Amino acid sequence: MSLASHPRHRVLALLWLVAMAALAWHQWQLWRNPSFSTDVTELLPHQPDPQLEQATERLVAAATRQWVVLVGAADWERSMQAAAVALAQLDPGRARLQDAAGDALPTGLLAPLQRARGALLTPQSRDWLRTASSADIGQRALQNLLQPIGDGFSSWREDPLGLWSDWLRERAQWSALRPRDGWLWIAAGGTDWIALPFTETDNAFSGWSRGENSRRLAAARAAVAALGGDVRVLAAGAVLQAEAAAQRARWEVTVIGTGSLLAVILLTFLTFGSLRPILLVTLSLAIGCAAALSVTQLVFGEVHLLTTVFGASLVGVAEDYGIHYFAARQGKPVAERWEQLRQISPGLWLALATSGIAYLALGLAPFPGIRQIAVFSCVGLLAAFLTVLCWFPWLDRKPLRVTAFATRFASTLDKWPRWPRGRMGVVLAVAGIAVLAGGLAQLRSVDDVRTLQNAPPQLMAEQIEVGRILGLASPAQVYLVSGADSDELLRNEEALTARLAPLATAGTIGGYQALSDWVPSAGTQRANAALVMHANREAWRALAAATGERIDIEASAPPLLTTAELAPVAQGLPAISEWRDAEGRHFSLVMLQAVTRASLPALAQAAAQLPGVRFIDNTARYSQLLSRYRVRLSALLLVGLAAVALVLQWRYGRRGWRAWLPTLLGGLFTLACFGWTGVPMQLFVVLALMLLLGMGIDYGIFMQEHPGERSVWLAVAIAGISTLLAFGLLALSTTPALRAFGLAMLIGETSIWLLTPVFRAESLHS
Repeated sequence: MSLASHPRHRVLALLWLVAMAALAWHQWQLWRNPSFSTDVTELLPHQPDPQLEQATERLVAAATRQWVVLVGAADWERSMQAAAVALAQLDPGRARLQDAAGDALPTGLLAPLQRARGALLTPQSRDWLRTASSADIGQRALQNLLQPIGDGFSSWREDPLGLWSDWLRERAQWSALRPRDGWLWIAAGGTDWIALPFTETDNAFSGWSRGENSRRLAAARAAVAALGGDVRVLAAGAVLQAEAAAQRARWEVTVIGTGSLLAVILLTFLTFGSLRPILLVTLSLAIGCAAALSVTQLVFGEVHLLTTVFGASLVGVAEDYGIHYFAARQGKPVAERWEQLRQISPGLWLALATSGIAYLALGLAPFPGIRQIAVFSCVGLLAAFLTVLCWFPWLDRKPLRVTAFATRFASTLDKWPRWPRGRMGVVLAVAGIAVLAGGLAQLRSVDDVRTLQNAPPQLMAEQIEVGRILGLASPAQVYLVSGADSDELLRNEEALTARLAPLATAGTIGGYQALSDWVPSAGTQRANAALVMHANREAWRALAAATGERIDIEASAPPLLTTAELAPVAQGLPAISEWRDAEGRHFSLVMLQAVTRASLPALAQAAAQLPGVRFIDNTARYSQLLSRYRVRLSALLLVGLAAVALVLQWRYGRRGWRAWLPTLLGGLFTLACFGWTGVPMQLFVVLALMLLLGMGIDYGIFMQEHPGERSVWLAVAIAGISTLLAFGLLALSTTPALRAFGLAMLIGETSIWLLTPVFRAESLHS
């Protein structure tokens, strides 16, 4: 049959060629400016609470742009020498770090604070003023006069009791770092540490990191190590963790993609003895992955890193279509290739549909990252399938011989056991049920969001040590405070900090950072001002009595400090953060330091019954979300199983269970293995079961569509082995989520592949 007798196929081929030209143009644009994301929080659902969503965004934005390097030695001179060497590698444009960030307080803050100094008191000063007698006040004022240790910003007459100095010193503790010889310095554990802080212009998770900061850090470590001695270099920050994750993922993409491709090439060559099937199957895979990447980027604006890693394993599914085409073509005349494609097309379409049902079920979950995977998978499979349908007969114009490997492999079906009838079948069924039940009974679930993290252990250890040395606040547990206006917001914060102060004193937490520590509420400022004015009058009277001179100074209330006045000059202070939502309500975050699991109940209790105060345990919150949607996806999996069963029943009637049961048993066996071995159940295991449903059903469909044809078994066997190799590599991933996913796929795919011919129809023959 001539090619000219297929005008419809010619039109389809040309239309697909036009689509591929558009795809090539988009791919060129995409890789000129890649838009990939590595943020694990994007795998999680958006918050239905807009206030919580805004708070999370602010926390992430702050945490993903800052990173710091600590260089320390027991000797200060040696610390400075090592810091200079490290800084030359990290940022050659800077010689030292003495700037506004190195002051005890940013310079811009002092002017508005000084104007309101008469209304600013530490809790200790306020308590003392409330109980101090006139004699106590006078004695303290005279001592300050005779032994002046001023702050340089107010005279004795303006602040005779040093109350402003006390408040200023307490506020200066917002950072443990202090300027010293042009460096940012802190002493801890007998070591003089120098901090080298850096700020990125972009979110650390916003792009496909090329690891520039990590490479510079490695160079800095090497340069410092070359100095010898006891100098240490520590680094911390989400930027470095994101780069480490990106570098690992890039390596895994290369290994998994290359390994899967080599496996497909080897099996294809052994089966068909020709490079033509290899090239065409590879073409369908490349088009499938490229189309999936482009459509995902167009739909979501960016592609998540885990989606790209998952795409590297797409070869385990998409290559099935090409392999089935060539298995049907093997040993047949060239002119019959159109007829062969027509004969296998119903099975291919049905396999694509059932896989689509499983993948689209993923899209029902409110997880942006998982929806990306669903779109990526559906588009990739469809594009690979259309490539086979539209192009393969046009590009495949030579005979395809039957190889000895293909003959031997296809003949294994004759020796493959069927499920025995009678007593033996019942005994095997009972034994199988016992094994499954025993494993499922021991299955446990773990939904801790921390299992999604895959930063190197050394980097995580350094993160913890740097946080301890610098007293960094953690975004894992915070308080979200709100009010109808700024003053109500501050009053609500003050009610909260009154409960947190005893916890900090008792060591339950390391401390806290709050906006109201810098800008008290109007009522608190007025009460402070009244105490200060009374105390100052008593101080001036004491001076008059001591000198015998009349001192007549008129005291007036200071202007009240507002958040609007302070915010523009408070850059660098994480506690000073206020925002409004669309309804005009005011919000702020109270940050916590040195939180432990044991302190969580007390922290939750501190927010109880306080208006406008919510305790947010982000770790627990995301873990609960993972648990909730694991359950929901499990329900969707059951729906998918039922839907596929109905489709198979419609297509095959009473024989439909033969295509469905191996997938069901394979999924149950996977969970039982997890139970027996103590591997926990998690969200990504459910995702693997979803994909097993889509892939496993394909094998049964092909076996039912063409009973008795060895070429079908050959295609199923080769496709199954390729899938095992692809997803087996995922089980070696260093990303915990992918490792669990790959392990489930490895066990499930193996069991489904082995069971499918066991339940083949009786009419199947050699």
